[in-house]
Amino acid sequence: MQILLDGRPIEASGNTLAAALEAGRQAASAVTRVVIEILADGKVVSDEHLNCPPPTEPYAETIEMRSASPVDLVRTTLHESADALQEAKKQQVIASDLILEAKTTEAMEKLGEALQLWTAIQRAVTDSCALFSSGELAGTQSVELQVDDTLVADLTSNLNQVHTALAKRDWSELSDLLAFELEEQTQKWSKAIREMADGLTAMSA
Repeated sequence: MQILLDGRPIEASGNTLAAALEAGRQAASAVTRVVIEILADGKVVSDEHLNCPPPTEPYAETIEMRSASPVDLVRTTLHESADALQEAKKQQVIASDLILEAKTTEAMEKLGEALQLWTAIQRAVTDSCALFSSGELAGTQSVELQVDDTLVADLTSNLNQVHTALAKRDWSELSDLLAFELEEQTQKWSKAIREMADGLTAMSA
């Protein structure tokens, strides 16, 4: 099985996907990069196989991996997360207005979209912070990437209030939370995330 990282062949301890993934991770880390794309015989490897690699040998004739600078990757991820917050804000406002119009079914659809975006954004930020604190990137410049604890606590509190209002079917409270508290959260988080991204500019590889 041939294994390529950015077009260059690398050696692995075996012909399984797990062996190829580990070889790619180590080779990328050695040059301060992270693997961002994996193809097997020209097709993207599924998340299912990435999370639980099958023992098949050989997994494929050729496994191609593409890597990126962690700084560039994280900065792009953070800016995309800040952009996504604007979409979350839009859905929250629409949901709030629909609640006031007694269109709860439509409002719940928009609220669901907003909450899914918040979940994705939180995960992206958490993963970005973890990338630099993992210690796996050889030669990475020392950097502390984290979100203020108060900001996290405030968002958690507001989201808990949203779930409580939903459980109680308190539509007036829910509408206010979406129109005011969560709207304020989108502004604070967008600012904080972009500041984190901008702080990485000088580290660009």
